[in-house]
Amino acid sequence: MGGAVPEYASKLFPDFREIDPKAQSAFMIPQQPGYTFTTWQCDCSKYLPWLMDQIKAMGGRFIRHHINAFSDLKDFDLIVNCTGINANFITNDKKMQPDRGQVIVVKAPWINHFYISGTDTYILPRMEEVVLGGTHQVGDYNLKENPEDTKKIWRECLKICPSLKYGEIKEVRVGLRPGRSAIRIEVEEMNLDGKTVPVLHNYGHGGAGVTFHWGCAIEASDALQTYLKKIKKTKNSSEPSIKDIIPMVNAISLSKL
Repeated sequence: MGGAVPEYASKLFPDFREIDPKAQSAFMIPQQPGYTFTTWQCDCSKYLPWLMDQIKAMGGRFIRHHINAFSDLKDFDLIVNCTGINANFITNDKKMQPDRGQVIVVKAPWINHFYISGTDTYILPRMEEVVLGGTHQVGDYNLKENPEDTKKIWRECLKICPSLKYGEIKEVRVGLRPGRSAIRIEVEEMNLDGKTVPVLHNYGHGGAGVTFHWGCAIEASDALQTYLKKIKKTKNSSEPSIKDIIPMVNAISLSKL
């Protein structure tokens, strides 16, 4: 609720409408206008482990290992770079910058609706918890809790939903959104100790990684297909299919787990 309304809102959300004054009075913050609509939400605490299980079911393996440079991966034939904010270091991408986010996680099962006020204050119910936020602190790498941020988040969320005071605070979480002026999706050839290795970059999603992930995955796959076709044409052989080449490739996908 609150804030400027984008033109596409009513098209994307058929039930998008302004909250009538009587309903608006239920909120303690003196803010007009307010809006309501129905949308879907992804609980990443459940969704991401499910995605990992799907990869394992297809024969994928997960290896947790620290690397200092792409040259540490010279034995692989293909690298997919999804390192998030760490792309700032491994690629020396100066366009990357952290967007620090801090949230409070509470147990309040009676909260069934989401609330958003402005850009930083929100109440997002999940399957087993409610997330209260938040912060957008560009350039801040601090991964420790800021007590002042915690107080502000709690205070502002209570203004919207006073019953939260009866909830149980489970923890405070801090993370770094991988901010960038534009998402980077492209294939770059790297010379790693005399071996040419294609690196498929897919990073810089800011706080919208879940929103964009399927679309970006399709675009990244298309970029790789285009690269492989170019390589095959250069070698005067038939055009490859990603389904044909991936089982034969010794590949690694970099991600910040």
